[in-house]
Amino acid sequence: WIYEKIAHRLTEVECPRTQNDYLTSYIWKVFIFELLNNFAPIFYAALLRGRILIEPSQQSYLQEMCDPGGCLNEVVQAISILLLARLLISNLAEIGFPHLKSIWKDMRLTTGGLVVPDNALTDDPNYVTHVPWWHKDYVLNDPKLDGVYAEFLEMMVQFGYVTLFVAAFPLAPLICLVNNLVEIRLDAINFVTAFRRPLPVRVPGILIWRRCLNIIIKLAVLCNGGFLAMTSEIIPQMIYRYFYSPDKSLNGYVEFFLSKYNVSDWPDFQREYPGVEYCYFRDFKAYKIVWWQIMVARLTFFTLFILFFYFFQWVCEFLINDLPESVKMQLEKEKFLQRQTFYGREIKIDPSSATPTRRPSRITQDEFPFFNNDNRMSVESKTVADNKDQQQNDPTVVCDLRCYSVSDLHNRNNGRYFRRDDSTNSNV
Repeated sequence: WIYEKIAHRLTEVECPRTQNDYLTSYIWKVFIFELLNNFAPIFYAALLRGRILIEPSQQSYLQEMCDPGGCLNEVVQAISILLLARLLISNLAEIGFPHLKSIWKDMRLTTGGLVVPDNALTDDPNYVTHVPWWHKDYVLNDPKLDGVYAEFLEMMVQFGYVTLFVAAFPLAPLICLVNNLVEIRLDAINFVTAFRRPLPVRVPGILIWRRCLNIIIKLAVLCNGGFLAMTSEIIPQMIYRYFYSPDKSLNGYVEFFLSKYNVSDWPDFQREYPGVEYCYFRDFKAYKIVWWQIMVARLTFFTLFILFFYFFQWVCEFLINDLPESVKMQLEKEKFLQRQTFYGREIKIDPSSATPTRRPSRITQDEFPFFNNDNRMSVESKTVADNKDQQQNDPTVVCDLRCYSVSDLHNRNNGRYFRRDDSTNSNV
């Protein structure tokens, strides 16, 4: 709610030229706010935490290390808690707030005297006043256009939970599927019982939301690639198994990845645990050759991962058209009929049948003015008079006034009647 108010205010300060520009700017702001609000903790836990090489005695709130088991568990916990809490709270708010608002509005109208309750004008207990349906519908909530955008925005955020870190939490798609099946019924109940009948608005499509989906897809490739390469233990385990393990197994991997630290350099720990001489932390104490080998392998895996999936996405977009061939053919047919209807045909009435028939219209020199030698449009009085005499002699000819573009007349008549007016720098 706060982000929506801030986005509305910032968009009003921009002063967009059209309503479409206003909505586009507003959607971008809310989308960025929601993206940062929902995924900033997950980004930090999955990609940033524990990346700086520090010693245990240097830990602070700004420089903290992962647990001995790695940052994977924290990422899974963050995604599961945030996703489940968001879905639960949104469903409760979606089913509860509209009905509470309707009840509150009904109470205000009744206590304010705008709605007369039953048995208010008579002592008869069986008397029931008739309240028209339009009066009952007035109590319902108004389905504003922001509500539609809120539904789309909720789907964008949910799609982000499904795709951005699916490598860390594979159950997210299943949870969102179950939630959507429940939410379909909740939305149906709301639209039938808690909202007024919405007014349809014709739009060309989900243009801005499609761009948001493309951004989330590209971010998903980067996030999953970074998580698998930098946070998970896939690359270090492969390096240890194939280059350092004597039996090509993971035996001794824990000792390989832990570094020894002298507790004498950490007074706080020594006071809390007296008698302990050494402790171990999960990282390499210095940038040794092993650290560089693992880092090169991680960067190579990350690069190949994103290149493969971006290439796969490009191949899918190239092979699968946005519109099927049948739809494209139908659109071309509609455009052809629109052009044919716009340019039109002259109507000629048949006196014997009194049925209008159409014949192809041809633009002749007698029907349109032409240009003289100095590129000025002029009209010969004789031509116009002949045309009037023809109309008087033949009353069955109906004058059909239509709008023709300059390019169309130029194409139909090979440029004989319309030329460029150099004095006014315009086409006539």
